[in-house]
Amino acid sequence: MVACIALFNIMRFTVKTRKSAERNLDGRILGEIPFEQKYHSWKEALHRSKQALLIQSPAVSMQFAEALRRASARIEQHMRRRGQKVLIVTSIGENEGKSSVAANLAIALAEKGRRVLLVDGDLKKPAQYRVFDQQDAKLIQLSEWLESGKTFKGLLNFEKKSGIFCIFQKTSVRASGRLLKSDKMKSLMEACREQVDFIVIDTPPLAEVSDGELLLAYGDCALVVTRQDWVDVRILNDTADTVRQIQSEFLGFLLNAFHRDRLSALSRYGNYRHYRGSQEVPDGR
Repeated sequence: MVACIALFNIMRFTVKTRKSAERNLDGRILGEIPFEQKYHSWKEALHRSKQALLIQSPAVSMQFAEALRRASARIEQHMRRRGQKVLIVTSIGENEGKSSVAANLAIALAEKGRRVLLVDGDLKKPAQYRVFDQQDAKLIQLSEWLESGKTFKGLLNFEKKSGIFCIFQKTSVRASGRLLKSDKMKSLMEACREQVDFIVIDTPPLAEVSDGELLLAYGDCALVVTRQDWVDVRILNDTADTVRQIQSEFLGFLLNAFHRDRLSALSRYGNYRHYRGSQEVPDGR
């Protein structure tokens, strides 16, 4: 049984190495982020006591942090050369590390003295409030602001430790598409462009809801985060074509959670029901 599973894993048409990515993916490879162990003991995993893997943390490895900084430098160079401000960070499926990559790219840009805004555009299953440990904070959520007549003040939260501005979302929203394509969302993005140097938008997985495609229209360019041995190469290339068709320039693929010491990691697909459900999700307060 183990041999059959291993053989099936090897035969799947997914990205297993940097070379296979360069050979099979229809787009530039922006970088390769090594796998970083989040939990170092079963107690940490059980209680989820470990904080998110952010490059500012002394707990992460130098290889992990420098790989993300190098990718950020390439992206910044490309965007500044073309006068671009809004970067869309997306993925095909859940659990590919898209949200942590988006947060780290924003932090890396801020380390160079840029004014950076990170927007959690995933109104179905938001994650940035957990990445920055804001579970108990009283925040004005993006959805709340879009549905209300509140002013711009108070929506932006400055993360002192990271040096970036954030717009958070904490609960799941049923009519997320209506909010994301609203005139108020458009005016928000226009206002943010004037306030900061770069905007990084974390979107939902493109394969799960249409919200990701709606957010692509607000970006100047987009990248796709893909985890090692996770998504079929043909689906990745189809997604690249989709990005190219929706105004945003397709920057390329960022390879995430790569194990260098083995051919490929065993696939463990996430549970996608969070994106298909319409019920409200408690924010933990």
